[in-house]
Amino acid sequence: YVLLTQYIDFYRSHQQIPISKQAQQKLDRPTEIKAIQDAIPPTPYDITNSIVILDQHTHEARIAVKLLTREEALSVCTVTFADDLANSYIVAGTAIVFEDEDTPRLGRLLLYRYKNGHLNFVSEKEINGAPH
Repeated sequence: YVLLTQYIDFYRSHQQIPISKQAQQKLDRPTEIKAIQDAIPPTPYDITNSIVILDQHTHEARIAVKLLTREEALSVCTVTFADDLANSYIVAGTAIVFEDEDTPRLGRLLLYRYKNGHLNFVSEKEINGAPH
């Protein structure tokens, strides 16, 4: 199962650990997209968004991908390509969110290959707006 999660550090208690922190494989997903790098200030932000993959039998968190500061995960789907039927791919749509914008103007699509319980980054694509 693929989940899009969000947690706020401020509300964390000693009894609860966010599911993205429980995952066995943890990945950060920086960006090579210059427009997104320039838009995000290097300041601490207390909200963390992640893409989390759960084990289909035990529902334990196996993989967590931490997104950028101010990046919210909005949509996700699985894809199989005609020329690569043996592999499953996951596409996540994200938006860079600022309080002073009514509608996000920047976002990205992230493409991952999921094989043998491991997630590998394939590509990213800058988009205008939020991919609902």
